[in-house]
Amino acid sequence: MRKYIALIFLVCCFLEGVGQKAEKITLPGSGLDNFYRVDTSVYRADQPSAADFVLLERYGIKEILNLRNWHSDDDEAKGTALKLHRLKTRASKIDEEDIVKALRIIKNRKGPILIHCWHGSDRTGAVIAMYRIVFQGWSKENAIKEMTEEGFGFHRQFSQIIDMINRADIAAIKRKLEAKPKIKTVPAPRNGSLTE
Repeated sequence: MRKYIALIFLVCCFLEGVGQKAEKITLPGSGLDNFYRVDTSVYRADQPSAADFVLLERYGIKEILNLRNWHSDDDEAKGTALKLHRLKTRASKIDEEDIVKALRIIKNRKGPILIHCWHGSDRTGAVIAMYRIVFQGWSKENAIKEMTEEGFGFHRQFSQIIDMINRADIAAIKRKLEAKPKIKTVPAPRNGSLTE
């Protein structure tokens, strides 16, 4: 009996560390093909249209993190109250610095956030994999497996994303996310006047 209880405990601990599988979401009237809930307040998707942004806002999304290099969401999200973030990245060049910036935005969100790129597979996959590792305690192996094998459309030609995740110093990333951003100080005017 004791062995059985210990086994149940170990399985529960393992499942807690692995976390929940991303859940496919279908929004009636939406054209999003790659829309998933990662957890209660983090979502991932392909590029939303103007109609999709309205539907996402109604669904409860409050913030958007766009990872596209050449495209902003300003036009499509016009008329919504969504808070837009943009981090210009390229799937072939996304690096640890980009990941830290993205994770900082996710960490500091004020409500549910949707992360997207064009297809919602490679750049979005990299950010979500690192979110799983850094914030949810997933192993690199499990996060990479989800990114590449769970039907999000990961493109194998971007294998450097897998290499970047494998090389990532997770402890260092966590320290960077805990560090307070440096505030630029402006020296006071020498003669006490605001205009010199």
